[in-house]
Amino acid sequence: VGPFNPATGKILHDTPVGFKSWSALMSDTAAELAEKNENIVAVTPAMIYGSSLEKFFAEFPDRSFDCGIAEEHAATFCAGMAISGLRPYLAVYSSFMQRCYDQINHDICRMDLPVVIGVDHAGLVGSDGETHHGVFDIGFLKPLPNIIIAQPKDAEEARNMMFTAFSQQHPFAIRYPKGNVQCSSVKDMQKIEIGTWEMLNDLEGSKAAVFTYGEDADKVLNKVSVNNLSILVVNCRFFKPIDIECIKIVAKAGIPVYIYETDMKEGGLGSSVLESCCDLDIKMEIIRLGISDHYVQQGSDNQLRKSERIDMNTLFDMILKRIQ
Repeated sequence: VGPFNPATGKILHDTPVGFKSWSALMSDTAAELAEKNENIVAVTPAMIYGSSLEKFFAEFPDRSFDCGIAEEHAATFCAGMAISGLRPYLAVYSSFMQRCYDQINHDICRMDLPVVIGVDHAGLVGSDGETHHGVFDIGFLKPLPNIIIAQPKDAEEARNMMFTAFSQQHPFAIRYPKGNVQCSSVKDMQKIEIGTWEMLNDLEGSKAAVFTYGEDADKVLNKVSVNNLSILVVNCRFFKPIDIECIKIVAKAGIPVYIYETDMKEGGLGSSVLESCCDLDIKMEIIRLGISDHYVQQGSDNQLRKSERIDMNTLFDMILKRIQ
């Protein structure tokens, strides 16, 4: 629990003007889509407030379901509704989703049912505690057939990703972190081509490339731009499927590729890139940054990134030593 006034219960750090929590952004977008599609329903395992589903539950009380602390039931319930023609949105913390892995596997993915899973609090969660770090979901979801796994870098891409998820007919997991995201403008939602990555700046003249995802994509790009560095930044917004054509294009440039992820290295983005390069005989120099094979302790996000050597300074120190 963050700092609050004990007399009123009011949180001392309000959300800045023009920002929303990632949870509110995703849940409010689901509610916006539900206004036009009466088949969209929302399900949560006792996390209405944690996953910011208040608006959806208030606007669509007959299409909102709190299953209590029963993630297994929530997932199978979503499968049952999906096979009956409804379009469930299951909002669940990454660390809690581990409880319903069997149901996601057998009841959702094996049946190839169009359940949209909002993987809330994905990544490091700082003071929430060591058991709540959402750093394993990429690795344990990725082997499951039929599922699409993605993470947006900003609010606009998040809205487009949610629109895309409800526009197709397969299980679709959208990861998003704890914290706030800028939501200053609202645009019409558009589909994103499944499995496509995005080069955020020019490949030509680049001496190295960074493959990353989520908010870190724009943070890396900003540091590259401010310091006028010849480094390509790729927004690897899909973990499954990944963009093989993009990998081939970067590989042809013959530059080192730094895969920068703030989740487990084992089974993460870097693992997928390495496997694809091996299977397709793509020659690429790859350096991976991520959480190694251990459990991360409690601490602030900045402290943890530094101790795990996945902070921005570590990344750029490594790159600049290589290319200068």
